Order: sequence, then structure tokens, then C-alpha cells
Amino acid sequence: MGPRAVPIGTSGLYRSGDRVAILPNVDEQPVAELLPGLYREVLDVVAELEQIGRRREAERVRSDAVSAYSQAWNDAAAMRLRRLRDDAGRIAAAQRRSGAARPWQTAKRRSIEGRPA
Repeated sequence: MGPRAVPIGTSGLYRSGDRVAILPNVDEQPVAELLPGLYREVLDVVAELEQIGRRREAERVRSDAVSAYSQAWNDAAAMRLRRLRDDAGRIAAAQRRSGAARPWQTAKRRSIEGRPA
């Protein structure tokens, strides 16, 4: 017996163009494994913001990150943490590019002997 001929368009419940992935891609990292690393990255950028004197922005980003991390661990939380990391990173990068001095670097301290400390 040879292969059975099946008319095109009548071999299934759905047209071939209507296929939707039912299972997630196996290569994707689960959100539960992804969020701790994203949270750490946000905190690293927060520390950088604090070092360059942008404490108000650092506090806002930290507060938003804690809120995102302490709620449901889902794709929305991951996107929120990515956005916070990227936005804070842009602030820090702009500060570095502007060459603005850090508050503690504006004046050279001198020792009692008159030499730089």
C-alpha cells in the first residue's frame, strides 16, 4: 500500500498558518532563576548611582526594585527589573559622560605639611 492522499486544507482542525506554540521554548531561563540575577544587577547600578552622587535616583530605583522583586515572580516583574536596570544605567552613563565631578573630588585635600593627601 502506498501513502494515502489527503486533500490540502482538510487534514486537521486548524489551518497550517494558525499554529501557536503551546509550550515555552526549552532554552528560555525560568523567571524564578532569572529574577535574582536581574535584582542584583539593579542593585549594582544603584550602588553606582550612589557613588556618583545621584542618591535621590538611587533611592527611587531601589524602592521600585524591592517592590518588583517582592511581588509575583513573573514576566512582568522581570520586565520591570530590566527597565529599572536600563534606566538607571542610562542615568549613570550620562553622568559619567558629562564628566561631572563627584562631590568628594571637587577639591584636593592637603595634608598638614602642604602636600596632597
